Amino acid sequence: MSTFQFLLWLPMILLAVLNGLLREYFFRKWMNELSAHQLSTLFLMVLCFLYVWLIFPFLRIENDQNAWVVGVVWVILTIVFEFLIGLMSKKSKKMIFKDYHLSAGRIWVLFLIFLGLVPYLVYILNKG
Repeated sequence: MSTFQFLLWLPMILLAVLNGLLREYFFRKWMNELSAHQLSTLFLMVLCFLYVWLIFPFLRIENDQNAWVVGVVWVILTIVFEFLIGLMSKKSKKMIFKDYHLSAGRIWVLFLIFLGLVPYLVYILNKG
């Protein structure tokens, strides 16, 4: 994975923050917290797909393996970033792990899986 591919992950932080603001100031007015979380997570998937589609020519993904590496590294970066921000903002570990409870309807794990897949999906769509 190149440094440039890493740098192209950084704007997704902004997308996630803007999506979180949308969730808190708009979705939460019209639905409960869990539904707002779910809608926000799905919306972030769409935003990230569109973002990766737009930046794909700059990613310079040359093969399947490179696409998978980019996706896995982006997932790791996202998890590390999320935990660091959570701990720096004095959130408890229980609160940080809350969004990882799929059985409670928290679908953040599905976003992480999608994030790992999206470089490969866009690579395949552009290859065909």
